[in-house]
Amino acid sequence: MLQSMTSSVLLDLATLRHNLTEFKVRWLAHIEEWKAENRPTTSSMLVRIGRTHVAGAAYCRDHELPYRVQRTPRPEPD
Repeated sequence: MLQSMTSSVLLDLATLRHNLTEFKVRWLAHIEEWKAENRPTTSSMLVRIGRTHVAGAAYCRDHELPYRVQRTPRPEPD
């Protein structure tokens, strides 16, 4: 299948792969910073990095990394 692809398509795929790898590295660095600051980094706040969809992403004020916010379950009354 890859033999039928043109070199520009392969270059585009390589660029996408590189950009996604860099995105993941930046997110992991931010998560480590948040852990050091004791800021929450739960999966209820962030969609897992590998499943983030840019089309549905919002942008954080502090940096340019897209993230999606999920609703957290409401605490049950006592």
